[in-house]
Amino acid sequence: MVKFDYRFLGLIPIVTVPAMIATDMFIFISLFLGTIALSYFCSRTGIKIGIELVTFTTVVTGVMFGMVPGAFTGMILVLIHDIMMGRIAPYLLIVIPTFGAVGALASTFSNVNIFMLGISLTLFSHVLFIIWQTLTSKFPIRYLPHFVVNVVINFYLFSNIAPKLLAILK
Repeated sequence: MVKFDYRFLGLIPIVTVPAMIATDMFIFISLFLGTIALSYFCSRTGIKIGIELVTFTTVVTGVMFGMVPGAFTGMILVLIHDIMMGRIAPYLLIVIPTFGAVGALASTFSNVNIFMLGISLTLFSHVLFIIWQTLTSKFPIRYLPHFVVNVVINFYLFSNIAPKLLAILK
């Protein structure tokens, strides 16, 4: 497991104070750090059942900041998340590019209703993961609870949080 170095907490004021000047950067940094914090919490508690903010943060970043920031955010966050969760495996060969695509697609279709866009991209990523797992090995039935929990969480985030967040940012 990853051991957390508490000295990094000293970086928070250094990063957030300048970001408070620009609301969009403050929200982005908060989402980015919140995503990492949730991944860290899940890794420390052993929760490995679809609880993550990577998809949400990637889609919001793609919509608000464009294709390149959205793609990079998705790839970096999913890499951090999977490392923290101990998922270093060939599975990353599909996960990292998929989240890059999610960020890029969010930018491309940023005019679509955020709920429809977010749920579509959540399902898009899961379909790719299911296809990958089925082609590379037998589809693990243990993936289904992860899929269901993740879709439910993203349903809530994209129906309740994303519209309010985008209203602040636009």
